Amino acid sequence: MSTAGRAAAATDAEPGAADATAPADDLVLWRWLWRQLREWWALLVLALAILVVAVVTAVLPDKGVPLDPESTGANGTRALVEVLEALGREVEIADPDEVGAADIVLLLDDKLGDTARTALRRRVEDGARLVLADPGSPLAPEPAGGVGFLDRVLSRDCDVAALGDVATLRPRSGVAYEVPDGGVGCFDTPDGSWLVIEPVGRGHVAALGSAEILMNSQLGDADHAVLAVQLLTPAGGGPVTVVRPTLGAPADAQVGLADLVPAGVRVAVLQLLVAFGVLVVWRARRLGPPLVDEPPVALASAEQTVAVGVLFARNGARAATIDRIARDTRRRAARRLGLPAGATASELSAAIAERTGQDGAVVAAALEPDAPADDAALLRATAELAAVERGLHETFAHHDTPPRVTPQPTAHAGTRPAGQEDRGDVH
Repeated sequence: MSTAGRAAAATDAEPGAADATAPADDLVLWRWLWRQLREWWALLVLALAILVVAVVTAVLPDKGVPLDPESTGANGTRALVEVLEALGREVEIADPDEVGAADIVLLLDDKLGDTARTALRRRVEDGARLVLADPGSPLAPEPAGGVGFLDRVLSRDCDVAALGDVATLRPRSGVAYEVPDGGVGCFDTPDGSWLVIEPVGRGHVAALGSAEILMNSQLGDADHAVLAVQLLTPAGGGPVTVVRPTLGAPADAQVGLADLVPAGVRVAVLQLLVAFGVLVVWRARRLGPPLVDEPPVALASAEQTVAVGVLFARNGARAATIDRIARDTRRRAARRLGLPAGATASELSAAIAERTGQDGAVVAAALEPDAPADDAALLRATAELAAVERGLHETFAHHDTPPRVTPQPTAHAGTRPAGQEDRGDVH
């Protein structure tokens, strides 16, 4: 059809028919979408939040391990390394198990194993200097209190000549130590000393209340850089060894299977557990009291058959009754004869007459009865259908009887002529 023809057909159509259907479909679609969003809004919000967190995590740069001497982030200590190198000091960055025979060691985060820690202590006893910035290390003095927020100016109130150029510090948090016998405490707080210098053998351990004053973000505050330089560059000192902080366990620690799982996988599993918990809480809510749903009444098949018959009899539906009986008889006969379920009455009557020897015309009349005029005619038609089905059943019952097999007697018990096999007589 041409474009003009289609336009004419559209013009001749009932006005407003197409316009009335489209808005109704759109309205149904929008209502369906609104119901779906209303039912799943919690999961959609959760999925969106997880997606945003994943995108932000992927986009943000990796700032590395806190206190990493090679990190230029706010929590790194690269600025301290560059200050020491600018003063002409050689700086070596070593892993926790590669400290070796260093004379000046900066331990930012004690992840040493017991063996490496013992070797480092012996090295200090032999004359090395250890600047310890981890209050939780076994090499640190006893704390006078817990970790707290200071955010106050601490003044030097000790007579250590090497710290003569250091006037004030402003740590935001840290630990105050108890000053051991023979040690010197500086930058006192109401609880104890924020810096303790303790002689160990021929060497010294300088314990800081926290490592945050050495971070890139705070090294330029107050006299933090001056303190770090004075502690790490003694007169006649050699290279400075900075122990690289790690996120793992100590070198000689027992590592379990759970420790081998990446942190990202743990976070993902935690997110899935949270999402599952939200789903359980959401789906477990009850919007109202439960309603009692009465189950349908179960009727036995015989009772149902009687009830249907009573309904037919009450309404005088003789034609419907005989039609249903004849239809069921034809269906059973077709299944018994191996014919299709849609076989006609003429095909069924011919097959039944051939198998049973009954008169084909009589069988055809019985399979397609006329509407009975009264109850007597209904009974006669039903009896004729029953006779046809009974004859078919008797024929198949006679031909389907299996033969009886008896063993053939032999001339001598336990012997068989050569070349002869066991046989049986079929009766």
